Amino acid sequence: MPVRPRRSSGVGVQGCLWGEYLPTPERVSDMAFPRFIALAELANGRDRMSYGEFVERARAMSIRLSELGIRGRPIAG
Repeated sequence: MPVRPRRSSGVGVQGCLWGEYLPTPERVSDMAFPRFIALAELANGRDRMSYGEFVERARAMSIRLSELGIRGRPIAG
């Protein structure tokens, strides 16, 4: 069961990419997505969903990001 942060103790969320060598902007984008999609889900209070529901929304968001020219790794699931 995932650990949920106490909503009263935080004022926002933060995500980072660290511990990896990412030599190009394209590689950064590949590694950042779907991580930032998942972070946005949590920031919007969607912490009580199934993985399948997340994958469905993440795939839809990946299509939108791709249309904007933002790359990302394919969503597994």
